[in-house]
Amino acid sequence: MAKRNGVLVLADEAKVGQQFTCPGCNQPVILKRGGIKVAHFAHKNANCNKLSENESQLHLSGKLALMQMAQELYPDTQVETIFADIEQRADVYLPSAKIALEYQCSPIDQVSLQQRTQGYLQIGLQVIWILGNTYLKRKLTTQTLAKFARFDVNWGFYLLFWDAKVRHFVLWTDIVEVAGHYRYQQSSHQTYQELKQYHQQCQLHQPQIAINQHIKQLESINSQIKLQKETLIFMVTQCYRDGKILPACPIICHPKEAQFPIFGGHTLFWRILVVLKIFSGKTDWLTKQKLNLIFKETVEIYGIMFHQIPNCQRFYRLAFLQYLQELATNGYLKQTYDKVIITKRPKWFLDWDQKKRFWLQERKKESA
Repeated sequence: MAKRNGVLVLADEAKVGQQFTCPGCNQPVILKRGGIKVAHFAHKNANCNKLSENESQLHLSGKLALMQMAQELYPDTQVETIFADIEQRADVYLPSAKIALEYQCSPIDQVSLQQRTQGYLQIGLQVIWILGNTYLKRKLTTQTLAKFARFDVNWGFYLLFWDAKVRHFVLWTDIVEVAGHYRYQQSSHQTYQELKQYHQQCQLHQPQIAINQHIKQLESINSQIKLQKETLIFMVTQCYRDGKILPACPIICHPKEAQFPIFGGHTLFWRILVVLKIFSGKTDWLTKQKLNLIFKETVEIYGIMFHQIPNCQRFYRLAFLQYLQELATNGYLKQTYDKVIITKRPKWFLDWDQKKRFWLQERKKESA
């Protein structure tokens, strides 16, 4: 991308022989177009570390499209704005809205992402990360959620993409965990205005988790245990120390509804760990201080750190309080002013086969 007469142009749309300047340093650049490399601009005399000279055309066209659409709402929108104080460059900058748009097409590590996010916050800007085609074609992972997910009361946990190939937004909203898997609602939108309209009519859903989904999750866990997968060693060990078998965990450990994706696909493990820590002791009551310690310990092990969502503790605290209420409603706990009384302990199954038979019977009752 370069400037010609103050207007930004893409390399694949530029004509040979015209005069261009770098939008970062305003020095002359020349158009290079051959049969092997992607068309791009290069500096004549000196390198400029403010811009990438051989940036992908999808990335460049995406930034230009985002800028042009933003200008319809905010005429002062700029592209490739340099912030010297933090040594960062925003793909698209909306001065009047105090927003920086980052169009992320290539992989970025968590340290760099956090530094860039904190850099914008340091100068009073909100940063919105919009993901490119590379991320759009991938399966949703915990790492992508932790890096880029945002939260909205209408959209829930969500990710925003710009598909530069077909030139429209793709939105993944209402991202939840269902029996160890991520689920979301996908929609496409041509403009920022369409996104705003969709926001007004969107509502969160909390689907029920079917018995079949619970069975498939535990069958997968059982297979991974036999293969001695490292991701299960900690939880298997915690159960073993208490004389329990992980797949034979109590039914109360399985949520009945889809959950916020705050435990990295391991909501079941988090709930099992909470049950172990509450009910494995010899006492019949716990202080509120002890419960708070259990909350902190279990969240530290399984909670995700979201880089784009402030005050993540509110989601962990809500999940913990809701689980305590669920345990109380099912007769396991009774909460008083200063402590929690254990009224009965959740029943563990002898093994996975016994639990599976129980669930199959329950499924027959539902279908009858």
